[in-house]
Amino acid sequence: MQNAQPSSDRPILFALGGTGGHLLPAASLARGLKKEGQNNLLFAGSGLATNPFFEKEEFAYRQLSASTPFSKKPVAAARAVATLFRGIVEALSLIRESNPRLVVGFGSFHAFPLMVAARLKKVPYILFEPNAFLGRVNRLFAKRAHLLALQFEEAKEGMATPHALIEFPIIPRPEAPSREEALNFYGLDPELDTLLIMGGSQGAGFLNEALPSLEVDRPFQVIHLVGPNGDLDAIRERWKKRGTRCSVLPFEKEMERVYAAADGVICRSGAGTLSELVAYELPSLLIPYPFSYLHQMKNARLFEQMGAALIFDQNRDAKELLGDKITHLLAHCRSEMKQNLKKFKREEGRRSLVNIVLEELEKL
Repeated sequence: MQNAQPSSDRPILFALGGTGGHLLPAASLARGLKKEGQNNLLFAGSGLATNPFFEKEEFAYRQLSASTPFSKKPVAAARAVATLFRGIVEALSLIRESNPRLVVGFGSFHAFPLMVAARLKKVPYILFEPNAFLGRVNRLFAKRAHLLALQFEEAKEGMATPHALIEFPIIPRPEAPSREEALNFYGLDPELDTLLIMGGSQGAGFLNEALPSLEVDRPFQVIHLVGPNGDLDAIRERWKKRGTRCSVLPFEKEMERVYAAADGVICRSGAGTLSELVAYELPSLLIPYPFSYLHQMKNARLFEQMGAALIFDQNRDAKELLGDKITHLLAHCRSEMKQNLKKFKREEGRRSLVNIVLEELEKL
């Protein structure tokens, strides 16, 4: 009887969990689909009930057991594998109950059980990959995917699976104010180049420590988002001591305003950040986060190759080089680096993730 269920009544399942890089694009897609009348959506993955990036009051969800099996401790790895098997059984039960039209996978081992179940039950699925290369879980399932939805075309390397390129930004933001309005809000000078410094909730420590004390050969001012654990007063005092005009904040909810104020950005190279750098055409100095080094360095290399960013490797480069790189960023952030971003942003054939999913639904 389940197969007789009308397709419009069958849900779209989102396979996900983990960081904001997985959950925030999924939430944005869900909101866009709801605006188009696709209301039967279900998020499924591990840790959703307690994840700060997941709006559990807004979206229906199902908890599935999952764990990363790549522990160096044999007992922990064995437990993780057992957890994944339990999650696969739970996901198979979910698919039997819901008879989904489509699964959209957002990567990571949080999504693994549902992706296995979709593959076993021959449920069509789309994989979303925002990085410059496919992550472990997406690579496992890419060959049989209905479509790969990619932020960067380089991620399809070695794959014959059909793909579509996503327009920027992945997560829409409100209209930004003018540069002058934004700088006035932060109490900064429109005649000076403005650098935005941000490291996110986990990666801000090195930036907070290293940047206020560097020697840089050009005048500039900063908006410094120090993260939840940064010492606002101490960092503000260090910028003032070196004579740099600054606005030092723990975070900024209205990121469109801070992007409007900035001429260049010093930041990590996660996929969500890079999407917004393209959307707001902001040249950058990228400092890959050491604990997500592989994918962040590959992302950074792509931006370096397109002439839109410089790279500083905090594990290998001497700290003195960081000041030289900032000087170079300030010298070129309003000229060729910005033009290279404009060209990349306007690459033909990009579509919104919502439209990509809707068009694939019509083909099923």
